[in-house]
Amino acid sequence: MIQQWASDHGLCNTVLTLYELANGDDTVGQEFHGLDPATLRRSLEVLQTQGKAQLFVGTSEDDVGVKIF
Repeated sequence: MIQQWASDHGLCNTVLTLYELANGDDTVGQEFHGLDPATLRRSLEVLQTQGKAQLFVGTSEDDVGVKIF
């Protein structure tokens, strides 16, 4: 569902923050909008293991981005 949303909005291969995905105006109405960060990250980790996303961790645990393929 997240991968399809990114594709539909032309955001594949763009780095997005987890905050943008969970709280951004573009995700209002999506099933993943409003998810807590830990749950969203676990979902993105599944996409990563499937080769459909790449997670990027910054200097803190709160500083996480994702590129969806």
